Amino acid sequence: GRDMINQNHAMLVDPFAMIGVYEKNPLRQDIEEIGDQFKIHFALNAVMSGERTIAAILFGDPKLVMKAGIPIAQKICQTPVHGKYDLVIASAGGHPKDINLYQAQKAMTHAALLAREGGCIILVAACPEGSGSASYETYMGGIHSHQEALAKFQKDGFRVGPHKSFQIARIATHFQLVIVSDIPKSILQKLLLEPAGSAQQAVDQIIQNKSMKIRIAVLPHATSTIPIIV
Repeated sequence: GRDMINQNHAMLVDPFAMIGVYEKNPLRQDIEEIGDQFKIHFALNAVMSGERTIAAILFGDPKLVMKAGIPIAQKICQTPVHGKYDLVIASAGGHPKDINLYQAQKAMTHAALLAREGGCIILVAACPEGSGSASYETYMGGIHSHQEALAKFQKDGFRVGPHKSFQIARIATHFQLVIVSDIPKSILQKLLLEPAGSAQQAVDQIIQNKSMKIRIAVLPHATSTIPIIV
């Protein structure tokens, strides 16, 4: 039900609720507890390769399936990286991962792991369905900064849909966000996001404003790439 989903997703604010964390992740462990309450007996999971083929199939006790799948997924998705980057160009990975901003936002989260504080993230995502959440757009009405969005979210409490304002704002307060998509410029500006006509246009603008050489990273499949800083 919606109340359970809200309660679970509210744990996104916990610092351990992040990609690649299982045992200490309160959001994931809450899901495991829900499964225990429902008395789920078996899980059938597939681990996908970078080419979107099946790398492994796991079946059995839900928790054992998760623990067996984690090292397989880590080997496929985790990528060691030496240091952070001034500019990260991230694609959600194409349809359906970029069907709307609600889904494509996940690529921002992964890109943020790779960007230096104060750096820039360019999200390239078609988003033919626009923002993907009318409640998110409504929630952003009258908000003029990402700091205001965070303050409103803290005051009003967690709600699925408007929670995208929180997820995007906590990234935008640390990095410059530029969006290349089919979403109308007026909607992006309402969501306090900087639009660009093309990825090349965005890169040229950023480089032009820099007085020194910058490190650039490209994540063509950002939602399934987990950078590990070494």
